[in-house]
Amino acid sequence: MTGQSDGEQEDRAGQATRGSDRQMIEGLGDGGLKRAILITAGVVIAGALLLAFFGVGAQLTQSRRVAIVVRVDQIPPEVASQIRVGDPAFTDVAGVLIGQVTKVDSRPEPRTTTDSAGGVHLSQDLTNRQVDVTIEGDGRVGAGLVIIHSQAILAGRPFSLISHHYYLAGTLVSVHVR
Repeated sequence: MTGQSDGEQEDRAGQATRGSDRQMIEGLGDGGLKRAILITAGVVIAGALLLAFFGVGAQLTQSRRVAIVVRVDQIPPEVASQIRVGDPAFTDVAGVLIGQVTKVDSRPEPRTTTDSAGGVHLSQDLTNRQVDVTIEGDGRVGAGLVIIHSQAILAGRPFSLISHHYYLAGTLVSVHVR
């Protein structure tokens, strides 16, 4: 037993750690600290340049026309009726324009029901719509990847479709390069 409480021991350990941190920083001095920052910045810049020249971006082709289909489920008919051919299509509220709506296919939301005998039947929900929205825009293609404004376009991925009149959350169901 040292005769010190746990709190006093922790306090001394904290002071020793802070003291060693201070000694390390003071040991670097102004020149050493600046040198460490410059080396770190140089490594980051070199990595970014290597990625730009030899990474995925360098393997992408020139701009190509890309058509994507976004499926949005369970939309009230009042919202579905606002989606129109010619609408600008954005992917986020920051306003990154990815293309233009070229086709809208709206239908009653499909629904499965089970009868009393356990049989499954397909029916329609007449209170909601399922909408497939086709958007065309320019993208870059390479290594099995389609990129539109730094966003990877992959079927099956969630996709936000924003225009001046609506904000829809859907799923990319197809990607076609023209």
